[in-house]
Amino acid sequence: MKYIIMAGGPATRWRKYNNTTKHLIKIGKENLLERLVRQLKECNAKEIFIISDNELYEIPGATRIPLAFDCKLYNMFYYKYLDEPCTFLYGDTYYYDSVIEEMIATKTNDILFFGTQESIVGIKVQNHEKFKYHVEALRKQELKTGVAVNRAGWAIYKKINSLEGDGKIALLDNFVLINESEVANVNDRQEYEQLVEKISNQVRY
Repeated sequence: MKYIIMAGGPATRWRKYNNTTKHLIKIGKENLLERLVRQLKECNAKEIFIISDNELYEIPGATRIPLAFDCKLYNMFYYKYLDEPCTFLYGDTYYYDSVIEEMIATKTNDILFFGTQESIVGIKVQNHEKFKYHVEALRKQELKTGVAVNRAGWAIYKKINSLEGDGKIALLDNFVLINESEVANVNDRQEYEQLVEKISNQVRY
């Protein structure tokens, strides 16, 4: 099983806050990428990759893979190397240890999504051919309509499960619900400051 950390986005909401990228922002003594690589290594993950063009994302214990396409979907989901089982993780997400442990331990023969009601935080892909097929289908849809695919994790989840509409998304058997208190997205300054305050309060009390 390969572990793919997606960190190639433009980070438009972050706006170089604190003179760094969101993936390299410090949480305690580690930045988000260092923390995630360490967590995976502590769970005996052997092959860890970070998808990014940023040379500062060379994190010990992981291999950085430059972006290879002009297509966001193909870059995000390791399209060029999607030839065996892998688990996708988000480089701008703070994971509690319990979440990483659950994602690694949970078995599937197909495709399994992990997340809260609001956001997908991981995708475990055993059936990589099926996953690649749906990535390609979304890309064809994008080209046909001229409308970029947003929230790519949810888009693939909906495609696989033949779900329609933009309202509340049904969570089916291939979705593992994560306690929202055990993960945090770090997309902008406010989310980062809220996370730091939360961790500080937990340490204090």
